[in-house]
Amino acid sequence: MALDKTPRPERIAEAGTDFVKTFEDAYLLSRELQLLTDLGQRGAPVPRVLATDYQACTITMTHGGIALTEELAQIGSRYADRLSWLRTTGPDILTAILAVCHHGVYHLDLACRNILVSKGRPMIVDFGLALCSRLPLQKPLWLIPSEKLHHPELIAVLRADWNDFFLHSPELRDYCARHGLACPPPLTNGLALPGSAYSGYWPSTLRANTITNPMALVAYNLGALLEEIIERLEITGPDAQAVGLIKNQLQSLSDKTPALQRVTEAVSALQDLGGTPRPSARRTESASAPKEPVAQDGLNETRPAPKPVLSPTVKSGGLWPPAAGLHWPTRAAAVCLSLAGFALIDSAYRQTGAVLGDTAFISALVVMAAAIALVFTLAFSRGLLAQRMLGLVLSVLSLPFIVELWDQGASILQAGMPLVALSIGLVLAVALPQE
Repeated sequence: MALDKTPRPERIAEAGTDFVKTFEDAYLLSRELQLLTDLGQRGAPVPRVLATDYQACTITMTHGGIALTEELAQIGSRYADRLSWLRTTGPDILTAILAVCHHGVYHLDLACRNILVSKGRPMIVDFGLALCSRLPLQKPLWLIPSEKLHHPELIAVLRADWNDFFLHSPELRDYCARHGLACPPPLTNGLALPGSAYSGYWPSTLRANTITNPMALVAYNLGALLEEIIERLEITGPDAQAVGLIKNQLQSLSDKTPALQRVTEAVSALQDLGGTPRPSARRTESASAPKEPVAQDGLNETRPAPKPVLSPTVKSGGLWPPAAGLHWPTRAAAVCLSLAGFALIDSAYRQTGAVLGDTAFISALVVMAAAIALVFTLAFSRGLLAQRMLGLVLSVLSLPFIVELWDQGASILQAGMPLVALSIGLVLAVALPQE
């Protein structure tokens, strides 16, 4: 049996003003075509598909510029120029990657070779190794695990899917036995496998499709990308240490800050590189971080900050909590106080033996629906406005109950405590700044 390499996408080859990408496998072509078309229709920074040749297994796309490796080589020898490029184009690259993630596509092979630059405008390419819930994987990700480049969860998933690939293929097990290989063999770039085993493998499930926080995987890969960029730029001294801090923050496994927030903070940190740092609400320290201030190099140029992509549709750190610091606990306290106010009203009704009137009964039905909706506002990082409105509704609806309690002989304490709890909850929600 003839041996073929496990199919992987070929490099992009230039053809006139367009690019032609050749694939060794129809599945890889179809996946790249689906993702590029999907992202292109959504306005993401990717090349536009011009034509597809299924017989030649190629995709023709618009010219996206030169590869980042070539762009970095052309900057020049002046250190100030290289640092200026990192401060200006570096944040734009991260913002372009965030824009792709905003549309639910998570590139897991971020490297200089997969980023094009044209007149300072970055474009992301090569989506053969990407996750997207709208277009789930049908074949395993043929990505060589690397502790330097890949998040531990991704490495575990790659190896698990690789093991399943061999477990469900008698042909591969026989192949390993005939060639004296372990089964499964290590997942390495130089391994040749029967192409028929790959083309006939269509698993019902893949571990890679079950990853719940792909943004954390992208952030980890971004740390390695930054390290590659500063090595190619030969950034040294305090500037390299500052970028090292950004890399450590992106790749931290203990930092509970949502991955999306860490990436947007990295955008701001790169803009501040070599200049006067901006005030930051959160500073991450590392064992390798210098204790002395970062030296200045005299660069004073300014540029408008790119708008970071912040969207609740991007999975960044789960729903609980959706915000960092004291923001979410304060919101939770406001909700608890609002609900506690009505618990106190219920307790006062029981103690006084008061009976609900018609107005209070209708209010009670509305309160039940509003209370449930109020709890759900905690699950969304941008649910503060809804929480404020519902808190106001609940405070107003408490008035018929309190008036009825007072009319039926409730004490000042029994009628006043619910109103105090509801008022404090509303004040907390109103006073809290929007994220």
